[in-house]
Amino acid sequence: MAAAGDEIWAGMRVLAIDKDRVCLKILEATLHRCNYNNVTSVMDAKTALQRLREAKDPFDLVISELHMPDIDAFKLLRHIAVELGIPVIATSFNA
Repeated sequence: MAAAGDEIWAGMRVLAIDKDRVCLKILEATLHRCNYNNVTSVMDAKTALQRLREAKDPFDLVISELHMPDIDAFKLLRHIAVELGIPVIATSFNA
């Protein structure tokens, strides 16, 4: 049974970005367990920007790994947060 207020997250559109397929699946599963039911997952910045630009309904939140192979992650995150006005949560795993 969902706790009071959990339904608010159900309609949020989240874009998850991570080059590691396993980490991306774990993030997606975690978001679903937290009642974020509208999650789109991508593995590179180019695809992320394409999804953001083509979205019929805007995304509410972006969660992105900082280490991206195809673009400087800080440029990507600045573009998303400043130019598109979408909140961004940056993650990083340094082994």
